Amino acid sequence: MRVAIPGRGVLLADLEDDGMVEILCAGVSAAGNTTLAVLDHHGHLVWQYELSEVQPLWPDAGLDQWSVGKLNEDEVLDM
Repeated sequence: MRVAIPGRGVLLADLEDDGMVEILCAGVSAAGNTTLAVLDHHGHLVWQYELSEVQPLWPDAGLDQWSVGKLNEDEVLDM
Protein backbone atom coordinates (compact mmCIF):
# COMPACT_ATOMS: atom_id res chain seq x y z
CA MET A 1 0.00 0.00 0.00
CA ARG A 2 1.34 3.44 -0.92
CA VAL A 3 1.32 6.09 1.79
CA ALA A 4 2.15 9.63 0.70
CA ILE A 5 3.44 11.91 3.42
CA PRO A 6 2.80 15.66 3.19
CA GLY A 7 5.59 18.15 3.85
CA ARG A 8 4.73 18.63 7.53
CA GLY A 9 2.91 16.94 10.34
CA VAL A 10 4.69 13.61 10.81
CA LEU A 11 4.54 12.63 14.47
CA LEU A 12 6.62 10.00 16.27
CA ALA A 13 5.09 8.52 19.43
CA ASP A 14 5.03 5.24 21.34
CA LEU A 15 1.34 4.63 20.65
CA GLU A 16 1.46 0.92 21.57
CA ASP A 17 3.38 1.47 24.83
CA ASP A 18 5.99 -1.09 23.76
CA GLY A 19 9.09 1.12 23.93
CA MET A 20 9.20 1.62 20.13
CA VAL A 21 7.92 4.69 18.31
CA GLU A 22 5.17 4.53 15.73
CA ILE A 23 4.83 7.06 12.90
CA LEU A 24 1.55 8.94 12.56
CA CYS A 25 1.07 10.59 9.18
CA ALA A 26 -1.49 11.80 6.70
CA GLY A 27 -1.53 10.31 3.24
CA VAL A 28 -3.49 9.67 0.09
CA SER A 29 -5.15 6.33 -0.68
CA ALA A 30 -5.09 4.61 -4.06
CA ALA A 31 -8.60 6.02 -4.57
CA GLY A 32 -7.27 9.57 -4.01
CA ASN A 33 -8.84 10.05 -0.57
CA THR A 34 -7.15 11.51 2.48
CA THR A 35 -5.89 8.94 4.99
CA LEU A 36 -4.60 8.93 8.52
CA ALA A 37 -2.04 6.17 8.94
CA VAL A 38 0.18 4.64 11.59
CA LEU A 39 3.43 2.96 10.54
CA ASP A 40 5.64 0.86 12.80
CA HIS A 41 9.27 1.79 13.47
CA HIS A 42 10.27 -0.13 10.32
CA GLY A 43 7.88 1.91 8.18
CA HIS A 44 5.33 -0.91 7.73
CA LEU A 45 1.66 0.04 7.75
CA VAL A 46 -0.05 -0.83 11.06
CA TRP A 47 -3.40 0.71 10.21
CA GLN A 48 -4.87 3.29 7.90
CA TYR A 49 -8.20 5.12 8.14
CA GLU A 50 -9.59 6.58 4.94
CA LEU A 51 -11.47 9.89 5.17
CA SER A 52 -13.41 10.09 1.92
CA GLU A 53 -15.06 13.37 2.94
CA VAL A 54 -11.72 15.20 3.42
CA GLN A 55 -9.91 16.37 0.30
CA PRO A 56 -6.11 15.84 0.36
CA LEU A 57 -5.32 19.53 -0.10
CA TRP A 58 -2.33 20.18 2.16
CA PRO A 59 -2.30 22.15 4.40
CA ASP A 60 -5.95 23.17 4.01
CA ALA A 61 -7.31 19.73 4.94
CA GLY A 62 -5.94 20.18 8.48
CA LEU A 63 -5.23 16.47 8.81
CA ASP A 64 -1.49 17.05 8.99
CA GLN A 65 -1.76 18.61 12.46
CA TRP A 66 -2.38 16.40 15.49
CA SER A 67 -1.09 15.52 18.92
CA VAL A 68 -1.06 12.58 21.29
CA GLY A 69 -1.72 12.34 25.00
CA LYS A 70 -3.51 10.37 27.66
CA LEU A 71 -7.11 11.34 26.96
CA ASN A 72 -8.88 8.52 28.79
CA GLU A 73 -8.22 6.22 31.73
CA ASP A 74 -6.16 3.50 30.00
CA GLU A 75 -2.35 3.55 29.83
CA VAL A 76 -2.07 3.86 26.04
CA LEU A 77 -1.48 7.19 24.29
CA ASP A 78 -4.47 8.54 22.36
CA MET A 79 -4.46 10.64 19.17
